Amino acid sequence: MDVTKLWQPSNPGFITNPFPVYSKILAHAPVFQSPTGDFVVMSYDGVKHVLFAKNFRTGARAEWIYKMTQYATGRNIDFGSIRQAVEGMPIQQNPPIHSLIRSVLAKNWPSKSFLSTKSSEICDQILADMPPSFDLVSFIAKKLPVWMVCDVLGMPRNLGEELQSDGFKLVQLLDPYLTFKDLKNIQLASTNLRASFDLYYSSLDKESTGLAAAVKKAAEDNPEFNADPVSLIIFLFIAAFETTSSLISICLQTLIEDKELLPKLDDDASIEHFVREILRLYSPVQITGRSNPEPIVLSGVEIPANSTITLCLGSANRDPGHFENPDQLIIDRKVNDHLSFGYGMHHCLGSQMAVVEAASVVKAFLPKLGHTSIVGTPVWENRLMIRRLLSMELMVTNMATASS
Repeated sequence: MDVTKLWQPSNPGFITNPFPVYSKILAHAPVFQSPTGDFVVMSYDGVKHVLFAKNFRTGARAEWIYKMTQYATGRNIDFGSIRQAVEGMPIQQNPPIHSLIRSVLAKNWPSKSFLSTKSSEICDQILADMPPSFDLVSFIAKKLPVWMVCDVLGMPRNLGEELQSDGFKLVQLLDPYLTFKDLKNIQLASTNLRASFDLYYSSLDKESTGLAAAVKKAAEDNPEFNADPVSLIIFLFIAAFETTSSLISICLQTLIEDKELLPKLDDDASIEHFVREILRLYSPVQITGRSNPEPIVLSGVEIPANSTITLCLGSANRDPGHFENPDQLIIDRKVNDHLSFGYGMHHCLGSQMAVVEAASVVKAFLPKLGHTSIVGTPVWENRLMIRRLLSMELMVTNMATASS
């Protein structure tokens, strides 16, 4: 079987439901070279190995952006803001600066109890004004994460809401399948984000609290902190809502479509297990990338040095060689070591925050879900790297019972 004909990461139909295709490809080729030249890794063991091994590099996206900015400069097109943004992303950095950044963030990261309390408070605020029909994505799936990250950073919520649209555009930089037109749109968003965050950063002083103030203090006090602190704060802002918005949407979509799951969510532990199983089955981040300084062999496939390696997390999380009944949603799954948050030194620092937020929404919505239905067809964004719903209209009937 020629699996390259099945791998269509820009096809809307593929993006809406890529999982049956993953299964076919994985059964025939756990590693293959795509028509665009990158080597795609589909198996759990292969993806985990590349994520963990220290002889693989991140930053391939930053190198590609650098080449594109050079190309654009020769044609009098400015992609400077894009390059500045991507170079400031920790996921595009390697040690030692990556290790230093993670250390600063870990020391100042809020506790799970703080996140749980804050997330529950915000859910209550949002649901207090819930109408009988609404778009789930805009009503809560986008709003909760952006309010949360603003509170964690110490940033005004209204500023976060104003910049969220540009944030969604900027994160497209991580998508490996971009056009020149895409980059022009991203440049506009990046320029606006940079200007706004420069002003916000300059407003931080010794009395400021929150993660952004901690980053500024570390940048000023530590001469080895040679990362751009404003770009880092922009990344923290974006990373905190893009994938979490997707996770929240898919959690509620799943429960509305399969109401037999509702009685199984009878305590905080079962709700968290459900969220983690959704992460395994429908990882918001479907693909990520690495490069290899030296030639390697994966699953019998020779990969030359300095190749682009695409890791398919969505396929790895459903690998029957690792997970029993991989396509089934099993809330009390005994072993759920999914790779949705990465693995190794680039494991997502905000993973706990994402789970807490999604669990808070599920818990708050539970009394209403039995009376909730999806109206029309949910709309997916035409991107595979971060797979998310753009809109999903809901209708809640018998509001008096649902709000009790």
